Amino acid sequence: MMKKMLRGAILAACCMSAQSAMADEWEVTWQGFEIISPWGMEFAPELTHTARFSGVDANHDSVLSLDELDSLKIDWRNVTSCPGENYSCGVSAFSYSVAGGVKFSAFYQSSYVDEWSGTIDSDNYGYTVGGDFSWMHLGQGSSDEWWNHAFTSQTVETVTLISSVPEPTTYAMFGAGMLLLAAAGKRRKQQ
Repeated sequence: MMKKMLRGAILAACCMSAQSAMADEWEVTWQGFEIISPWGMEFAPELTHTARFSGVDANHDSVLSLDELDSLKIDWRNVTSCPGENYSCGVSAFSYSVAGGVKFSAFYQSSYVDEWSGTIDSDNYGYTVGGDFSWMHLGQGSSDEWWNHAFTSQTVETVTLISSVPEPTTYAMFGAGMLLLAAAGKRRKQQ
């Protein structure tokens, strides 16, 4: 009887530690921006930008901070993992809490050879929540372009919890638990 209780306690401890290693994933949408460009300014109430981020609140302070962030994708650009050598990206600040919302500062840059001029062009994206989302095209053979989508008091932020994403340690703990059950079952058959 004591052995059964001990096995049950070990299995429960494995399950609890696996649950605490779960990363959560959120989606945030901002709607309504002031468009600022060389052609003027106008408010666009239907203009949206979307970001997805995931992480684990390791210190349990109800704030997901930069060092707890696993991934951040803004629109379709992954700013935490650059796709290749012609890209640079990064996140310099990040925080999320239910009370404070999402705040971050990030960038994404790509360089490529312009097919018309044969020169190197680059697209630069800057993201500062509460400031603006900006884009600048710098071309050696073509004209430079830019725009800013500035946050205003009319910009609406919506944050949705998408899912809890299992961390690799979760699978390891699950595997260890299954091995313990298999060993206990084999031992029981032998007796």
